[in-house]
Amino acid sequence: MILVAAPLTPPGVSKVFTPSTITAGATSTLKFTVTNPNAAIALSGVTFTDTFPANLVLAATGTQTASCTGVGSAFGGVAATLGGTTVGLNSTVIGPSGSCTFTVLVQGNTAGPITNTVTASDITQGAGSPGTATLQVNAPLSVTLAKTFGTATVGVNGTTTVTFTLSNPNTTVPLTFSLIDGLPPGLIFADPNGLINTCGGTFIMSNRLEFGLNATLAPSATCTLTVNVNGVVDGPVTNLSAAQSGGNGPLVFASADIFVGQPFQVRYTSNLAIGDSVINFTNTGEGVPAPIGDAPVAGAPVVSDSLCVNVYAFSPDEQLVSCCSCLVTPNGLASLSAVSDLTSNTLTPGRPTSIVVKLLATSAAGVAPACNAATAGTPANPLQNGLAAWGTTIHPLPVTVGSPVGTFGITETRFVPAMLSAAELTRITTLCGFIQITGSGFGICKSCRLGGLGGMKQ
Repeated sequence: MILVAAPLTPPGVSKVFTPSTITAGATSTLKFTVTNPNAAIALSGVTFTDTFPANLVLAATGTQTASCTGVGSAFGGVAATLGGTTVGLNSTVIGPSGSCTFTVLVQGNTAGPITNTVTASDITQGAGSPGTATLQVNAPLSVTLAKTFGTATVGVNGTTTVTFTLSNPNTTVPLTFSLIDGLPPGLIFADPNGLINTCGGTFIMSNRLEFGLNATLAPSATCTLTVNVNGVVDGPVTNLSAAQSGGNGPLVFASADIFVGQPFQVRYTSNLAIGDSVINFTNTGEGVPAPIGDAPVAGAPVVSDSLCVNVYAFSPDEQLVSCCSCLVTPNGLASLSAVSDLTSNTLTPGRPTSIVVKLLATSAAGVAPACNAATAGTPANPLQNGLAAWGTTIHPLPVTVGSPVGTFGITETRFVPAMLSAAELTRITTLCGFIQITGSGFGICKSCRLGGLGGMKQ
């Protein structure tokens, strides 16, 4: 009887990345499982060398674990050098139907899929089936940028702050970044600049703020940079900044609006021949592409510098008579008639003979599509500081007893700045937002007339 020994099966190896998707620069654990498929015979001298593909390396720091045992290796039967590009199993014995495992920490450095294949062999049976695993490496998320001015308006030669907030949205990868902000006409950096910097790095400041040289944000970290600016020219100003990760990432933009001087210009005149008064308000800004400094930047948002003027008319006993909102484009002019527009469609049962009008100028840049009282004071549409209030008596009044018929007194009081309390803001924006959006139609001003309404005095 002749006995024929069954052929031995070479060792097998499988591998898996955990997690299988990482951000470039982050790490994943690579686990190898080496098996002996033979039920009765041990395999000896099980060996392999895994040479990583480009952009995959052993992490410079990190733990390695092994249940494999062998000779001439760094730990167990495994040879791996931190920061290197190979890992090997040296002359390991695996018992019948047995297996051993080991793990190393690896780092993917460039975005894209990385496929890693390795084959194990033993000294008698040769090479077994290869083991393959793929690690998906995604590009790091870009640094995020936000900016705000310390106040919604600043007077000519006045000072306010601008604050840049930068965040690293990646949970495992630090980011280096740069930031550039060139102030547009209307603003200059103050002297002293009052710089408060929690980001580190270095910066250069002249008419431009260039910041972030060698600045690094830890994973999930946020930092701020605050600097003083002066208003120098009347008008609305949109200030655009750009940040970039790593020197070659996509540009991310942030803009903030501020008005230098009064937010809008208001004039009124009496049309006393018909017992009426007219409010004219203008937008002194210009519609321009969003610049960094004096030059538009490719990919930057376009800003309109439009103003949303919210108009509230009250009777002398402070009942709301009517309200409306007028979108005033750059270099535009809108008008409202006290008789035809403000008191012809009142909320109150009777038509008042005297009214007080309050106006709020709200930056409408980047706000779409509504310009109405409900948008005033929202984070997307911040109020300018304060408001202007004006009063008029709209019925004809003789100047003196015995004056000729058709002679009228001038009874307007000029527009003056007035602060708006939080309670009043909530009350009028809530009510007028309802009137304008879902109400019955009463209480809405008739129109915001483009161009100016004429006026004359007798």
